[in-house]
Amino acid sequence: MRPMWKWSGAGAAFVAAAVLLAGCQNATESSNTTSNNAPPPTGAVKNEPPAGGTESTGAGTTTTTEKPGDPMADAVKVEILTASGRIVLDVYPHAVKSHADNFIKLVNEKFFDGLTWHRVVAGFVIQSGDPTAGGSGGPGYDLPMETSPLKHDREGRLAMAQSPGHVSGSQFYITMAPTPTLDPPTQNFAPFGQVVEGMDIVKKVKQGEKIKSMKVIASGGAAASGPGISGHGTAPGAKSGGTGGK
Repeated sequence: MRPMWKWSGAGAAFVAAAVLLAGCQNATESSNTTSNNAPPPTGAVKNEPPAGGTESTGAGTTTTTEKPGDPMADAVKVEILTASGRIVLDVYPHAVKSHADNFIKLVNEKFFDGLTWHRVVAGFVIQSGDPTAGGSGGPGYDLPMETSPLKHDREGRLAMAQSPGHVSGSQFYITMAPTPTLDPPTQNFAPFGQVVEGMDIVKKVKQGEKIKSMKVIASGGAAASGPGISGHGTAPGAKSGGTGGK
């Protein structure tokens, strides 16, 4: 897992601590108290980024706006039903193709159904995708680290967790606030999606809560084909060996 941060008593000095997002914390972490590892919110969420984005429509719902050349074009809508309620994601196949394709593949294979939100840090992230629920599991293969034209400049960003070797697999997270420290040059996590409905539900999710189901509810382009995606049907890389969050 990638190192995260701990705040010193003197101020906001980042030091390597627990890992982000894929097995960053164990199941003893509280779901209702803000962790000292979590960076504070950095400001208001903008309604629309320069190349398109999300606009609030009230009641925790947003709609995606698209412009020519937008990495958010051809969004695939994914519904998450969890014990706290319904969350809808826009997954952007043009933002980080390998991660978006793999995520949709796993959704279509029902890989996430029944898994828990094994990491919840109030004001920071909720995280799932680990079949072991312990923070170190994955799908049995690795995806290389990628870069994204999108930034963690708003709440509701979707991205893959990383293991110590800077690889990903099945563990994903959703942010609860702008988290620019996950972007270069501090870190290099690669957003490829956005919560467009149910951000209020994201903030209600409790650690240990189960995902009832995840499914594609609308296809924006070829990426929605999911299971037939080349290179991800079997292990496209070294075996994860169960180390770190994948």
